[in-house]
Amino acid sequence: MPSERLLNLLQAEGLASRADLKASEPMVRQLSGDLPDFDFVWLDALVQRRHLTPWQAEQLQAEPPGKLNLGTCVLQQPLGLHTYLARTTASNTSVVARKLLPAPGTTGDSIRQRAHDILSVVQKSSSAVPKSLILPQQVLCEESQNVWLISDYVSGWGLDELLTRGGRLPWPAVAEIGREIMDMLAWFESVHLQHGNLTSSNVRLCSHGRIAIVDALSRRISRPMATVGLQISLRECDGMAPELIGTGRLPDARSELYAVGCLLWHLLTSRPVVLSADPIRRLMKQREHDIEDVRNFVPDCPEWMARCLQAMTRRLPELRPAGVSEIQQLWQPFCGTGFKHLRRIAHAMPDRASRTMQSGRVAGSARRIWSLRSAGWTTVAVTVLAGGVFLSTQSEFSWQPMPLNFRPWSELLTSQRVPDAALTENPNPSPQVLVAAETLPEPDAEGTIQLQSGKSYIAGPRRFPGTLRIVSSGTGTASIQIPRGTQWILQARSVELRGLSIGLSEEPSPITKNAPQRITQMVAVQCGALAVDGCVLQSPSDADDFSGLGWYRPSGAEGIVLITNTVFAGGGYGLSLNHPPQRFELRNVLLANRGSGMLCEFSNGDSDAWSASLKNVTQRFGFSLADVIVHEQGPQALNLTMTAQDCVYQPRMAVVRIRPVNEWKPDAMLVRFSAGDTGQPAIVSPSADSVVYINRTLGQPVSLPESRLPDNMLLFAEVIFGDAEARSSESPWSASALADFDGPKLTAQLPGIVLNELPGGAE
Repeated sequence: MPSERLLNLLQAEGLASRADLKASEPMVRQLSGDLPDFDFVWLDALVQRRHLTPWQAEQLQAEPPGKLNLGTCVLQQPLGLHTYLARTTASNTSVVARKLLPAPGTTGDSIRQRAHDILSVVQKSSSAVPKSLILPQQVLCEESQNVWLISDYVSGWGLDELLTRGGRLPWPAVAEIGREIMDMLAWFESVHLQHGNLTSSNVRLCSHGRIAIVDALSRRISRPMATVGLQISLRECDGMAPELIGTGRLPDARSELYAVGCLLWHLLTSRPVVLSADPIRRLMKQREHDIEDVRNFVPDCPEWMARCLQAMTRRLPELRPAGVSEIQQLWQPFCGTGFKHLRRIAHAMPDRASRTMQSGRVAGSARRIWSLRSAGWTTVAVTVLAGGVFLSTQSEFSWQPMPLNFRPWSELLTSQRVPDAALTENPNPSPQVLVAAETLPEPDAEGTIQLQSGKSYIAGPRRFPGTLRIVSSGTGTASIQIPRGTQWILQARSVELRGLSIGLSEEPSPITKNAPQRITQMVAVQCGALAVDGCVLQSPSDADDFSGLGWYRPSGAEGIVLITNTVFAGGGYGLSLNHPPQRFELRNVLLANRGSGMLCEFSNGDSDAWSASLKNVTQRFGFSLADVIVHEQGPQALNLTMTAQDCVYQPRMAVVRIRPVNEWKPDAMLVRFSAGDTGQPAIVSPSADSVVYINRTLGQPVSLPESRLPDNMLLFAEVIFGDAEARSSESPWSASALADFDGPKLTAQLPGIVLNELPGGAE
């Protein structure tokens, strides 16, 4: 049995009965093996048996243990920053609990009183509430002055999720969405209230094709007056009417119309109304100019819809309609009364079945767990759990990101459905026959080594006085196997590698007497210009001081390194450069090495300035995107420029790490992170620094001061990557494809790697 401390916590929260613990004993014995059954093993077993969610288990092991009971609700899992999935202890239904954050100068008592006053108005008019509007049902107040709004849980997809996966929505679908939102606005006007937070994330498409408008009244209750501070986020800017910015004016029907117009404009174009990553600049532009005509971006948008959007989004409130009824009269004749177009989108979702069943599974789990309350447990635990816990990530509460291989929604709704291609042309394909690896051919007279895709070749050193090209024919990759204990050495004036899957062979080299004593690169290339396209370099995963590809610049060469549609994986570095090349470009490159992305060394004769251009680059798992080492006799200062376009960096320590040879001061280092022509910064893990350098005095990394980071175009935001198991049939690299991030979506294509242009791995 678990310790008394864990048992007391489970009893106090009503999360697992003694019968559940008894039934979990076989799994605990299997997990613990010869070790004692520590508490974290019991937690892991309860998670795998779905008596706990992974998040609940994490809260139980926190110091102090996290609070899971919220009055008449038990928290299950976070849905957002201040929003949680919960279950009610009275009706055993799934609900959403949202914590109300008070505005500066307000107290929990004032918010609680305002919430009760507004909900009393809502309850008096509940009979006329539109079906699409989800209103809060209850207000819960804690002793710590926290106020929570409890609303019904609605499964489905937020419209921001649809925009991310399938691009802009066609105007017939937007017309159906607008009709439902306007019915909601008409009801709010009848009770003299406002929704207060009309954004794409708060309008959901249900699995049956209807629309649900959630998170109503929360902003109205917590912050009745729109405030703009230095810490305002882009999400808070969504739908904020210009007359509310810095004026102290209260929201009204006209400001709600502005929010609806911005929302529908965003759905039609799949872009924000103002292209700016600076919230203050975005708000100022909305005050100075009307929003652009939607037909400039969506030529097929009908005139009546464009005129309605123009009327709702005028920057002066006096020029907007006084109420939603004027817009409804123009809108209703063209949108019908059904959900034909939205239903087609819902039916096309690959995870529709799972999301349809989620609500029932959550409710069933709630009924099972609530039965524990009748056991009469009253002991409250005040101790904490020590030690780590390994939690299963698969439960009924874990939603999987949707694949990104959708056709655009516009194509879905404007074209006829076609059946899946029949497989009758080759009903009995011949089985693949494994062929033994061949010796790598010698280059022909033009310096080309032509390989066949799907075949394996044993690597050997190759030299050529001119341009050495090693390419694979066909659409697949040719496998290059490097015997263990050796490295693949290539020497030429310029080298081009295309369509290769490079890795170490399981068999050791038969001749190792000429091999170097210590191999630090899997592939060592000495050339003036290097081009790599459509390749996969898989380093050994247990290698630390190692590089998948090492580039050596010959003396007197200008140095050009161009890498496109390539994957670096394994241990150590993906790429190492013994000198900074004069031209360095990465295009659609995945850096998935456990050590770091790349290493660049500065030594005698190197300039102190270096520029790198990156586009659609994703860096994962490593300590940094780039490590820079300055050797003795190298430059006495560094001026680095990293220009990124649609890039995602997820380092564990910093984007760039610098190791100077002497006791450098911060003034000797200058690093610029540029966003290029798009203006969208690279997305970086919030836990990482921009730049760190080794301080010789302290003997540890120190963050480079902000003054040495001019134009620091990095967006520190939480990201969600793809699920490897769900996409294994599409691409082996789909786990590193960006599914979502907490920031502005300036284009329909998410930043990071483009999956369909990366190689599919070894054939």
